[in-house]
Amino acid sequence: RKYKKVVNWYIDNRMIENGELGGGLSDDGDYVEKLTHPRYEILKRYQVELSRKLTGRELEAMRAGIVESGETLKPRKIVPLGGKKYEIPLNEGKKREIRRLTAFFGAPTLRLRRISTGNLLLGDLPEGQFRELSPEEVALSLISSPEP
Repeated sequence: RKYKKVVNWYIDNRMIENGELGGGLSDDGDYVEKLTHPRYEILKRYQVELSRKLTGRELEAMRAGIVESGETLKPRKIVPLGGKKYEIPLNEGKKREIRRLTAFFGAPTLRLRRISTGNLLLGDLPEGQFRELSPEEVALSLISSPEP
């Protein structure tokens, strides 16, 4: 599982450990399961800044997928945002997937930020801060957004 049970609290710690924004804490295990398990196909969109701009060939190769440490890594899509920035949506999010993908092509990830979970835009909550989601926001987070 992608979360740890801590006295009936469930932590979606992937982004807490590996990037900015987007981690979560909940006492609702069913909600966390729906949010994190790939079978529910809840899209998480990430904004990524790399050490350099990817070439057209590298983008195509990354879109086709790679095998790294015996594991296939293939993003659903890669959208250039200009310069060294990209948007990458994932619904599975294997351990450090984006960082491993970009490092494979010699363009290490400098900044990784989850910008949405499902249809819920994460906004500009300062790093290290948290707030409770409204029932409407919880519902939005469980609706898979269309790919960029």
